[in-house]
Amino acid sequence: SGKSRRKLTRELADDSRVLDEGILIDLANQCTEREISAEEAERELRQFLILQMLQEKHLGAEFKATVTGMAPNGTVFASLEKYLIDGAIPSRDLPGSDGRADRWLTAGAGRLVAKRSGASIGLGDLVTVRIQRIDLAARQMTLDIVRFAEQSQGEVKSDPEPTRTGGGHYDRGGKPQRGRIEGKGKGYKQGRRGRKSR
Repeated sequence: SGKSRRKLTRELADDSRVLDEGILIDLANQCTEREISAEEAERELRQFLILQMLQEKHLGAEFKATVTGMAPNGTVFASLEKYLIDGAIPSRDLPGSDGRADRWLTAGAGRLVAKRSGASIGLGDLVTVRIQRIDLAARQMTLDIVRFAEQSQGEVKSDPEPTRTGGGHYDRGGKPQRGRIEGKGKGYKQGRRGRKSR
């Protein structure tokens, strides 16, 4: 009840063993900061050890990877599926779908398209990469793309041509005109509540 809670609060306030609220908040903040620092140190150590192992045993090897990010300068970031560690693919090293040098342009959020070959790459695409270089001091890995995902090889997909049926009325873009009933002549419209009127 409220009365017993107030009594307990008074007893705790008078007890010299109970720390002040401000001190407890400071201690909690210090614990949180230490935990965050420990997690960052653990993550950095894991990254260093994986990069060290890749440098010693897998330099030049090919791996499946997922595109995880793109920088404004066109650099693509991909995460090796097997080791869950990111590497960078500089835009100058991005080949076209035929393996030759190409110029890459931004095509909407999170997607690049090669000007000459039409290949495209975007966030979430599965690609095959080769480890080109590892800089342990900087904790950085540089990758090359060996193969693009199937959905982005050599073409940017567009919407299919609309299907036209039975004398319906379409605008120039191929979409049915609003209010017209397919198969009916000019002036035949659907009413608000499903009624047909002329």
